[in-house]
Order: sequence, then structure tokens, then C-alpha cells
Amino acid sequence: MRWPGAPFLYDNKGLLHIQEYPIFECNEFCGCDDDCPNRVVQSGRKHIVNIVRTENKGWGVRIPKGAFIGIYAGELLTSAECEERGTIYDENGRTYLFDVDFWYIDRSEHDYTVDAFHAGNVSLLSEPKSINNHSCDPNCNITPCYINEGNLQKPLLVLFTNREVEAYEELCFSYLGDIEEYKKDHAEELDEPGNVS
Repeated sequence: MRWPGAPFLYDNKGLLHIQEYPIFECNEFCGCDDDCPNRVVQSGRKHIVNIVRTENKGWGVRIPKGAFIGIYAGELLTSAECEERGTIYDENGRTYLFDVDFWYIDRSEHDYTVDAFHAGNVSLLSEPKSINNHSCDPNCNITPCYINEGNLQKPLLVLFTNREVEAYEELCFSYLGDIEEYKKDHAEELDEPGNVS
């Protein structure tokens, strides 16, 4: 979706060149066809992805250049369901919960979380729970995307690289959201002995 004179968030190669905003792709209600340059997520990944075993983080995904990686998928939970599952996951030392709490979403409405444990994938291959790993210096971002969903509380969570990624470099995103914002909000905790920022 774009307004007269306004560019798409994608460039002419289908790369996301503005990452600060949610993506509104053309959909069944637009007058455009399937070849529209504003249908990148709908067109699928264009780069070869290899699943390989990494030394310290389990299975990882590698891709030669930056672009659309895939959809972070799972079961959509309400706040109450998330609290219940979060407690169970914490007891087992694992969590696969992604809060849908982007900056533009009105926090007074219902909160949702994506649980990637039971029904998750990153729209890639197998071993969904550890395909993309955490990094405080990530090369991917999770960006909200809307295609046919009218509820801003329920975007697709899509992964795009945020910089050029070398061939065979592991793909990572921040589990903490905006790292700089997190560091500001948690400066005292991060300064404690044993914490690495």
C-alpha cells in the first residue's frame, strides 16, 4: 500500500529499505496484479537458505545476501494464555514466546503473543525452535506485516536482514527488541558483574 508520491518500503529488487515501519503489502482488494513490487512477503523467499549445525547455538540458518528471510510463525495467544505457558516454559528453561508489542500498537487493547513451540516455524524448514538465534548485534529484524489482516494487533511477523549478510553467516535477531532502547532501560542490570552487554 502506498499513497500518491510515497515510495514503497521495498526497493526495485524487493529488499526492505525502510525498516522502522510496519509493512502494508498489496492484497486481494488492490487493483494490482501478483507481480506488484509491493508483494514481497507473498512472493516468498528468493535466496537459497541452508540449515547447518553451528558450534554454540545448535542449528542455524545462513543466507548469502540480505533480503526477506521468512515468516516467524506460531500459535497466537492472548495475554492470559501467554502467562500460563510462559510459567511452564520458564520452569523448563526454554521459551518460544514473541510478544506482539510493536511501537505503533495501542497498548490499551488486547495483547497478543506468538508461541512458536507447538506450531512454530520460521517459514523455512525443520527444527523450528532454534533456526534464528539471539544476538545483541543482530543481522535480522522482525518486522510486522499486514496483507489481508485488518486488525493491527495481529500482524504477520516477518524476518528481513538489516544489513548485508555474508555468505554462510548465521542469521540472528534480537530477542529483546530494539537493543539500544533495551540497554537504556536496563542499564543498571547490565552493569552488574557477570552480565554481558
